[in-house]
Amino acid sequence: MKFQQKHELDEYLKESKYIDVTHPKTQIIATYCLERAKSAMERGDKDAYGDAEAEVCRQCYLLVRDEIKHSHDINSDKVTFKASDVLSAKEGLCYAKANLLCALLRANGIPAGIGYQ
Repeated sequence: MKFQQKHELDEYLKESKYIDVTHPKTQIIATYCLERAKSAMERGDKDAYGDAEAEVCRQCYLLVRDEIKHSHDINSDKVTFKASDVLSAKEGLCYAKANLLCALLRANGIPAGIGYQ
């Protein structure tokens, strides 16, 4: 079994056209997820992970799952691609929501990638 080397993981922290990690909206929401994670751990939330990084992942996931609507589910014709556009529209298709989740994780220093079906 080959383990990822640090320099290989750095690729999963980079910004791309659709995973716009450094966009101000992405940064603000990533910080919000980090603060939610800290709060959940401090107050002893029964669902919070004991590991800070895992809890940040959970909070990013919950935000994308609960706050960003799936465009098809709400009968919207809007098509978003970039993470920041998904945040602005508060909706996106599966790949757009994946771009947002990946951007939020990367903005919090957590290596993340996407594998499409």
